[in-house]
Amino acid sequence: MIRSTKLKNLTLLWYRDMSAGNTGTTDRLFSTNQTGFLALGTDAYEWWYDPAAIKNEYQAITKAGGFEVTVDDLDAYCEDNVGWVMGRAVFQLPNEVKISIRQSYILHQEGGEWNVVHIHGFVGLPNADIGSSLG
Repeated sequence: MIRSTKLKNLTLLWYRDMSAGNTGTTDRLFSTNQTGFLALGTDAYEWWYDPAAIKNEYQAITKAGGFEVTVDDLDAYCEDNVGWVMGRAVFQLPNEVKISIRQSYILHQEGGEWNVVHIHGFVGLPNADIGSSLG
């Protein structure tokens, strides 16, 4: 596996577009192939198998005023036609609420373009808050 500046820059472009209220990157970023696609959000009910559904979610949020994304940490790798991006960012919603989110993406090269086939977004909670004795 090798570091991928291209995938890192693609993710940063997507975040910039969302912050600017521009759906351009979202419009073309998601795979159109449902086989194996899964997006997991921060809410227990955010579980999408349909790439069009999560694409619509991101488009709606972006068009409604978007949200400012501040990247805390971001790294990307690829091997052959598969890539992955992982990082931490703060999403500031239009109502000024700030949410620190950890995210990972898996991308697949389809027709020469990198397309998201998996997203996992989550909000880190201290182990003590979930009743764990792990730390």
